[in-house]
Order: sequence, then structure tokens, then C-alpha cells
Amino acid sequence: MGNVIFGLMISNCTLYGFLASGPTPTPLVTSNRLCALFLVALMNGLMTYYTYFKDYKGDRAAGKKTFIVRYGLDTARKVGILGAFLPTFAFFFFRSMDWMPFPYTEYFIYCGTMTVFLQIWTAVRFYRYPVGPKAFFSNATNFRACACGQVALISIFNGILALYLFSITYVFIGFLFGLQDDVKG
Repeated sequence: MGNVIFGLMISNCTLYGFLASGPTPTPLVTSNRLCALFLVALMNGLMTYYTYFKDYKGDRAAGKKTFIVRYGLDTARKVGILGAFLPTFAFFFFRSMDWMPFPYTEYFIYCGTMTVFLQIWTAVRFYRYPVGPKAFFSNATNFRACACGQVALISIFNGILALYLFSITYVFIGFLFGLQDDVKG
């Protein structure tokens, strides 16, 4: 539940960014916007779930009751694989219900496809390396998957901007992780 709450908290950044980006459209609440906000929260929650792998040993020693500590690495790794598909399944469910009606553009197809690849690659990395130095560096892929997934949603409204943001996000997250020398930090 902590992952869900954290995902909702950082989703507020997206909501506030939307509200600060200009005049508020009427109506403010539409199925399109609610579904997009749900997808952002889901991607953020999934991102935080994977970050708990890195902290597994410390969380267990401290008596924290994260999902990974409570159910063990083996179960958590399998849940992580299944979780990687949740944003994609949710998106296609929303599309099938016609709650997110918009035309598929080449920008959305590119950003969405790359995001799905990053989400699956994140799950595979954490499945193979749930703890240790490689788990730390798997978080670079994890953060890229989350941020690029949100850029894919931006591509619905502004494809060219999304391509720029996708590239900048991917490179900048790698740059930030490259600055970190201590994998335990």
C-alpha cells in the first residue's frame, strides 16, 4: 500500500504541472484526464515498488514490512514481472472502454513502444538482480521507464515535444546515475 500512496503523492506533480500549464480547460474532469492521471499514479507506484528491491536487506534488518520483506524476494520478483504489464493493460482497457479517445500518432506509437520495452526490461533486470550493485543500476532503467511512460502520455497532446522530452529524459537520468559512485547511497 505504501507504493500506491507514494505513487499518488508524486502524481500530484503531474496534476500541478497540468494546472499550472495555462488556462484550465472546461470541463476540467474528463475520462481522458482521469485515465491519464491513473496511469501516471500506476507508473509511479510501480517505479517505487522496484526501488524497494535495493533496500531489501536494510528494510528486513530494520523490521520494515514492505511487500518484498513480507513475501520474500522470489515472490516479489514474480510480482515485479507481472507488474511491468499493468500500465499497458490498463491503457488498453481504457481504450477499449473508449475512456481515452485520441488518434494513435507515430509519436505516441514510438514513445509508447519504447516505454513498454523499458518497463519489461526493468522487471527482467530486477528479476535477475533483485539486490546488490546491479539492482542499484537497474533503478536507472526503472526511472527511465516511469518518466518516459509519462512522456508517452504527453505525446497524445504534443508529439514533437514528447520526442524531445523522451530523449532528454532518457539521457539525463543516465547522466544522474552516472554521477553516483556509491551504489549503496
